Amino acid sequence: MPATGPVPSIASHQLVVLLTDIGLLLIIAFLLGRLAMRLKMPAIVGELCAGVLVGPSVLAHLSPAASAWLLPHNPAQMHLLDAVAQIGLLLLVGITGIQADLGLIRRRAGTAAITGISGLVIPLAAGFGLALLLPASLIAGHSSRPTFALFIGVAVGVSALPVIAKTLTDLRLLHRDIGQLILCAVTVDDTLGWVLLAVVSALAAGHLAATGVGRLLGGLAVVILVAVICRPLVRA
Repeated sequence: MPATGPVPSIASHQLVVLLTDIGLLLIIAFLLGRLAMRLKMPAIVGELCAGVLVGPSVLAHLSPAASAWLLPHNPAQMHLLDAVAQIGLLLLVGITGIQADLGLIRRRAGTAAITGISGLVIPLAAGFGLALLLPASLIAGHSSRPTFALFIGVAVGVSALPVIAKTLTDLRLLHRDIGQLILCAVTVDDTLGWVLLAVVSALAAGHLAATGVGRLLGGLAVVILVAVICRPLVRA
């Protein structure tokens, strides 16, 4: 039978660690963002370095005890921080989407599509070619080299829409025609890239099936259909 009692609240220690993590990351990201702006770079260049400094790449080597307290190997604790990060990511993408100039996108849809597809295909081909030259020791035992090369190529070709959106915002280009065109092209790139990455990941893991690919494409079709139907409803 399902539990009917009250759900226990978060432990005080977990809450303290979570708030400390969020506060520390925000402060470091703000300071490094300001430093990046002083160096004539987008603020996100410095903000991304905050995770590198606080994470296992730097802090765990300099102070293992502090790193273990801030980022304990506890799935529940890490899921709390990840949930906050995902909410922030969704808000960033949502706010960026609200500011999209749909009229411009419709007028320049062909250019955006060509740019987005080129931005996926060219890095994909370069990554695929590079992976063919990598040593065999990097390939998992159950994967073939072509599958490994395809995975590397798609992973290189996929862009990061939130990072690009934040970069355009930092450079004050989001509301310019070039910024809107870049945003639309990256959306095309990301949509195709993540679909390909999901298929190739399943292929590499040996779990690829026609039903799985069908569900993936069906879900994408539903999202597009909802976007087409809901937009006039929201406008009305």
